[in-house]
Amino acid sequence: MRALKFFLLIIFLNVRAQSEDFYFIGEKIKEEYCPESITVIPAQKLDCAPNDEDEKCRPMIKRPKCNGAGKFYSKFRVVKVLKGKFDDDTVEFYSIYCSEFGYNEPLNTKYMVIGLSKDKKVGWYQHYIEKIHEKGNNWILPYKKNYPFINYKTQDFLTKLKPSERIRINTKEVYRETSTFSEYPEPYYKQKKDIATAQYGFVFQK
Repeated sequence: MRALKFFLLIIFLNVRAQSEDFYFIGEKIKEEYCPESITVIPAQKLDCAPNDEDEKCRPMIKRPKCNGAGKFYSKFRVVKVLKGKFDDDTVEFYSIYCSEFGYNEPLNTKYMVIGLSKDKKVGWYQHYIEKIHEKGNNWILPYKKNYPFINYKTQDFLTKLKPSERIRINTKEVYRETSTFSEYPEPYYKQKKDIATAQYGFVFQK
């Protein structure tokens, strides 16, 4: 019985944690850079001889993980919730674009898909970002097999794109920006040299 209660508790906490995540199409209102600087922590021991090799006699220097490290404070208008629940019109959160792979700038675009998680200490923080395309009265994402906010069992919102809605992707630029090889399978794409043109995409009405 105790093991069953523990198992149910784990399920409850997992479901609750997932419910704290949400994905949305957002309109950028404000974005401010908060740089991370070198931090010097004084030595723990102050009565050391000049050549003392004890590590406690030397100050510790904490350096940023990569050049340009820091975080962004962002404020977005919630245009459309794609997964999860959020009742307010705007949301404020922090984003970190520095990792072991180096520094990446945030997307230089007004609209994008954002994935947020909530932490009790820091509030909302970003864990996902994706460029979205504005075509007439629709928002369009070119086909990809692993969007975390899409139900692939029902294929909701998957549509064959009209010629005016098709999105051209420069595969060389994508690789240069992400350092990963993306897939452009048929019939979802038609590819000619370095250009892949999306024939199918996930379409959301404004």
